[in-house]
Amino acid sequence: MRVSGSGAAPLLEARDLRVTLGGVVILDGLELTLEAGAAVWLEGPNGAGKTTLLRALAGLLPSDGDVFVSGARAGSQAARAQLRLVPDSAPLYEDLTAGEHARLLGRIAGRENADSAALAWCERFGLSDRLDHYPAALSRGMRQKLALAIALGGAPPLLLLDEPFNALDADAGTALLAGLADHAAAGGAVLVSGHQADLAARWPGSHRRLQAGHWAGAE
Repeated sequence: MRVSGSGAAPLLEARDLRVTLGGVVILDGLELTLEAGAAVWLEGPNGAGKTTLLRALAGLLPSDGDVFVSGARAGSQAARAQLRLVPDSAPLYEDLTAGEHARLLGRIAGRENADSAALAWCERFGLSDRLDHYPAALSRGMRQKLALAIALGGAPPLLLLDEPFNALDADAGTALLAGLADHAAAGGAVLVSGHQADLAARWPGSHRRLQAGHWAGAE
């Protein structure tokens, strides 16, 4: 599968990707190329391998085949600098407030003004009055918004988001859709897993379905 964007060099390439966990083949021979400007909504039933795929693309799982992020092999420092993976129920540092997360992790992202951009996303997600709260005092939805604000503020070329709309309210979901569309339009690439039909219908890019081990028909 190749998702065209600007026609520039691919931001993500997976060639003959195969992942086996516990002796079970989860992904087999998967091919994926995302160019700048690409936005893909990934659907599939539980157990199809959506989370496994995102983690393998980020270089967090052992795999066979080749995965490159902006030309760097997945898992390398150069590749990690070009992407952000936000898992479902993203982990946070329990001894940092929401505002400290945004400011500190924004600066670590390396992008100029990433900390202020992350704080702006916190405001957009309705977290402005929670910036002095620690993660233990935040609901699951607020924690998810914080993790997404950090990722969007850092704006790495490639965003890999696993069920990012889970636990988000309608306004936050709409804001996230717009933010991801803007990210792709600015030359980034987005791969998102999700199951919400109403949001999928408003998705600004292509759709793909993942069945156990392989791609199914594309829309």
